[in-house]
Amino acid sequence: MLETLVNAFITSRVDWFNSLFFGLPNTTVSKIQTVYNACAKFLTGEKRFDSATEKLKPIHWLPVKYRIKYKILIIAP
Repeated sequence: MLETLVNAFITSRVDWFNSLFFGLPNTTVSKIQTVYNACAKFLTGEKRFDSATEKLKPIHWLPVKYRIKYKILIIAP
């Protein structure tokens, strides 16, 4: 249930604006990635200073820069 709430309120907002995020500098994308990492840590129960990159795989989340490209490629014919 917790994962559903996080997907509903956070990841859906990022997915909504994928076309605007495409081509942004890495510094801006890294800020969005920080939010995703915090959500992944929250869902998996990890501590603040634990690495979140390994926590994205079990919950089947792509890193933000790949997620943006993936969502745009799904839309494009």
